[in-house]
Amino acid sequence: MVDFNSLFYQMESMGFYEYVLPFFLFFVVIYAVLEKTRILGGTEDKPKSKLNIVLSVVISLLVLFNTNLVFLMNQTLSRVSFFIIISVLVMLFVALFYNPKDGKPIGFSMGIASVLAILGVFWSLSGSYYGHELLPYWLYLDDSTISLIFFVALFGVIVYFITGPHESSSPKEKWLKVRD
Repeated sequence: MVDFNSLFYQMESMGFYEYVLPFFLFFVVIYAVLEKTRILGGTEDKPKSKLNIVLSVVISLLVLFNTNLVFLMNQTLSRVSFFIIISVLVMLFVALFYNPKDGKPIGFSMGIASVLAILGVFWSLSGSYYGHELLPYWLYLDDSTISLIFFVALFGVIVYFITGPHESSSPKEKWLKVRD
């Protein structure tokens, strides 16, 4: 009996993930760009599809020849897809605390939801096994990291006070505004 585990293992041993999927990915992206931009010529209604297919196949095969690029692409795409899934889940979690009638957040609960969503992202990106470690290894703060965070926050506060909205605080300016 064939199960999914053995099917995927067999596809991996045949090089499906290292050669076939990257080839299709590069082929589709390059072909779509060539069709849309009509770099190789063609009219508004009919691009030169045969020429676009040949060029897309050649470029995709040349990319497959560079195994370092294929390895980098496989590593990057898996991380990017994981990040996209986490981002969608964070957006769903934050959307729970919005008022559907006017589209505004529901007061204090929105702040709590945002903090919980950010903590959830950090926890899901941690390298812990079944959550035994509270934070990922790269989030433990040493003295230099704490001082960096402090100075970045201090810089942000200074920039806010310089560029933020200013209220007139002197009684003379308030009187002039009321009188006008």
